[in-house]
Amino acid sequence: MEPKATFQAIWTLMALSLGFSVVQAVETPSIQWNEMAESQVLVEKELTELGDAFPTWKIRQITWPSVTELKSKRVEVDEKLNASCVGWIGKFMKDEQMPKNLNKHLIGMRDWGLIRKESEQKRLCDVFIARFKKPPYVVHIQESPYNVIIAVADERLAKDARTNRKDLIVEIAASILNEPLKPDPNSEDLHVHEVVRDECRITIVSWLLKSVATTDRNGKKCINLVKACERGAIRVKAETDGRFVRFEIVKCVSGPRSAPDPYVERFGRPSE
Repeated sequence: MEPKATFQAIWTLMALSLGFSVVQAVETPSIQWNEMAESQVLVEKELTELGDAFPTWKIRQITWPSVTELKSKRVEVDEKLNASCVGWIGKFMKDEQMPKNLNKHLIGMRDWGLIRKESEQKRLCDVFIARFKKPPYVVHIQESPYNVIIAVADERLAKDARTNRKDLIVEIAASILNEPLKPDPNSEDLHVHEVVRDECRITIVSWLLKSVATTDRNGKKCINLVKACERGAIRVKAETDGRFVRFEIVKCVSGPRSAPDPYVERFGRPSE
């Protein structure tokens, strides 16, 4: 082959290689974080339309705080607490769904989080929050001393909600959650019910982790707490309106009480 022809062949291969790289970059957009991870679904305006079927304290768990709230409640958190939060989320979420740099985007919010209706809480909780957009999903996380809330909005369903909601929960759980937490749709330990208020409907599915269920000497079903502590949970509760799924996972730890104290002041308090 002539030198000129050889040069042209090499140049063509380089161009094709570069062109492929450009296409790959376009097809794999970078992850958007926190306030930049906008959702058509996980916003207060949309969620309040569900009325009493989805109470305001749950809306707070899965929507991004205001600039004012961030300014007044955000705190700097040490690496040890940050790593603990990532560890808990990693117990429940698949590695491939958890961005590798999640630890850099966690935000500590002192005396801000809700784990139930505010009037039923001793005080507001110290929580970590983070949100990321990884198409087609927007994932919003709240991690408290007591539980982990993972809300997943499938943005493709924003204007066309799924009607078979149990299937949606099972599908998103299979996509997002670690293997031990996935539901068996045919298990007797999976329960489905609905909350209907003023024509708004929320479907709730809860299930016992298969790996923590056992039987006692009398053949009665019970929980293997050693296994539950290894998994980090006993059961998963999920609910959906056909566009998003909110997973609620209560932490299981060893000690005198299986669930941790929600009101641990893990971020400390500002000096008087």
